[in-house]
Amino acid sequence: MDININNSFTPDTDQQAAIDACTTLEKRLVAVSGPAGSGKTTIIRKVYEFFQDRGISVVLCAPTGKAARRIKEATGIDAITIHKLLEYNRPGERDAKTGEPLDVTMPKRDRKNPLHYRVVIADEYAMVNHTLHNNLLAALPAGGSIRMFGDIHQLPPIEEYKITRTDGSVEDTPFQKMIARPDSIVLKHVYRQAEGSNILLSADKIRKGHMPPVNDDLGDFYLRVTDRPVEMLKLHIRQAMEKDINYGKIENQVITPTRKTWIGTHSLNLVLRTILNPNPEQTLELPRHSWDKNRVTIGIGDKVVCTQNTYDLRDYFERYAEWTNEMRPVPDSYIPCPPTKQMLNGETGIVTQIFPDGGIEIDFGDRIVELPHVYEEYSSKQDRTFPTKPACDVDLAFALTTHKCQGSEFQHVTYVLNKSAFFVLSRANFYTAVTRAKKSVHVLTDQKALRPAVLTNRR
Repeated sequence: MDININNSFTPDTDQQAAIDACTTLEKRLVAVSGPAGSGKTTIIRKVYEFFQDRGISVVLCAPTGKAARRIKEATGIDAITIHKLLEYNRPGERDAKTGEPLDVTMPKRDRKNPLHYRVVIADEYAMVNHTLHNNLLAALPAGGSIRMFGDIHQLPPIEEYKITRTDGSVEDTPFQKMIARPDSIVLKHVYRQAEGSNILLSADKIRKGHMPPVNDDLGDFYLRVTDRPVEMLKLHIRQAMEKDINYGKIENQVITPTRKTWIGTHSLNLVLRTILNPNPEQTLELPRHSWDKNRVTIGIGDKVVCTQNTYDLRDYFERYAEWTNEMRPVPDSYIPCPPTKQMLNGETGIVTQIFPDGGIEIDFGDRIVELPHVYEEYSSKQDRTFPTKPACDVDLAFALTTHKCQGSEFQHVTYVLNKSAFFVLSRANFYTAVTRAKKSVHVLTDQKALRPAVLTNRR
């Protein structure tokens, strides 16, 4: 079928094929992969509008809260996490040593209780692991369809377990399997390269396993080889501040491939804090989970990140308007949780207040969230409430891992590599980090890390 496209978007052959495949309901599973700048977001919007205009129930979702907010900002369409779409129950209490949930987290939406949407559009599908993928397929209604969008060259999902073949190799990710299907579409042309984006030109080289320009300042892309990455990083951050580019704000980000080593997030956050917020007027040492041995101190003005989905920061007894005599909530009396009472994994914000009781207030850009020092959560397995400290799931965010940034976009990105992180260097990591930026990328690396970062096709 030929979709009427407005004058601002004339699809090429591959884009039109993607639109045709996604709007044909006879095709239940359709995957679309393409690099940054290939038109995926526009196609998502057109496909969504096609079904909505015809009265066909459709929903837009993504694997993380940050990715859902990003696609909403890009398309103007409300988007939710796949976990929220499938109505996963909260993990409840966790094992004190490992952090693993003690309650079994299963979705309420499944084969017996399918989704009410006939079409599901899922963005950033390269991040979806086997368990979430299988649960999403199981929840599709009879005749339901799913359209999966992503970039096959980005980092694979973090799996709770690895599925291995008989020869010992790791099984393909769900998105890799879907892209191998005959109905899949691969977008090849990067249109924003025509606008002179050295970011996307360099990302395209990395994606193909070719070396990007080295020690050549192209304005919006600069890969600098140095044996002193941390010292160069501090210099670069100070120089950026002179140009009114503040990496202490949520729109700019320092990215590293690892949490460990001296270029890991824990070490870099301490270094960057001394530059970007050296003398906060008030500080607080955050509570940590028993399995987390790193001490974290925050201050007013610090950039922080949420590390777990926390869908409701209200006390359990504040979530329902009516209760039975046995103190059981009346299901129909649930009071919807306002956005100011939830924080989602991967969201970054600025600490604006620290309260005397240990609570904190965080400005996430689109809303301000007040985290209580403690609130009462409910364990369905043990049928009791237990105290929860949400600040345990808050960390400094001046530097973030590439995995934590996947699904996000920033104005300016600085990516730090070093041979000490050899075990996580890969083309997918490098490519994913570079494509997070909209205006500029500054890469700091030593010579020994650069080659494996480009050539290692570790998935």
